[in-house]
Amino acid sequence: MTDIGEKLEIKQRLDRALKWLEEEPTETASTAAEMFNVNAASIRSCQLRQRKQVRNTQGTFNGHGGNTIILPKAPEQAVCRFYHEQWEMGIAATPAIIFAAISHLRKAEQLDPPSQVWFQ
Repeated sequence: MTDIGEKLEIKQRLDRALKWLEEEPTETASTAAEMFNVNAASIRSCQLRQRKQVRNTQGTFNGHGGNTIILPKAPEQAVCRFYHEQWEMGIAATPAIIFAAISHLRKAEQLDPPSQVWFQ
């Protein structure tokens, strides 16, 4: 088993190999793997991940999953505050009420409401 320092060194070599390949677009992953002593499959996987990375509706990259961000931060926090206030008053905000609030906020921004599948 490798220790943390060794893993960090491998990651640094992989990063250098990827940077070198960006600067030398005619070179192959196999060549970079030999030069920087890393696995060619790791280089190709990183390149594929970079190509498939897509910006979501807020202009940022999702770390995982699809583009499921429905509300920007401020409206999302408003919905959370509303739910918490209802809970503090002893009134249970049902899923239907929360869905209606999210749909209303989306409509105010002239966007389509989220699907029931997304909400579940």
